[in-house]
Amino acid sequence: MFVAPAPEFTGPIDVVDGENDLPFCQSNGLVPEDKAAAVMGMLYPNAGNGSASYILGDAGHGINAHYNARMAYVHIFGFLGEKRF
Repeated sequence: MFVAPAPEFTGPIDVVDGENDLPFCQSNGLVPEDKAAAVMGMLYPNAGNGSASYILGDAGHGINAHYNARMAYVHIFGFLGEKRF
């Protein structure tokens, strides 16, 4: 495993994946569950309140290369603004 849990991290996190992200979602980020939401508890068990997750539909691992990338960035910048980062 190239990713390890970070139990000492207590800030809010935002996990963003493409629905068809092969490296991180094994090709479907919503089956059998929302894998972006599931990974939050596994990798960041003490993440702060207000943590979020987002699955960009019809997108793969390289979100920037997709026509609907703007939707992911609307979510990301909304999260950052809400947390005042």
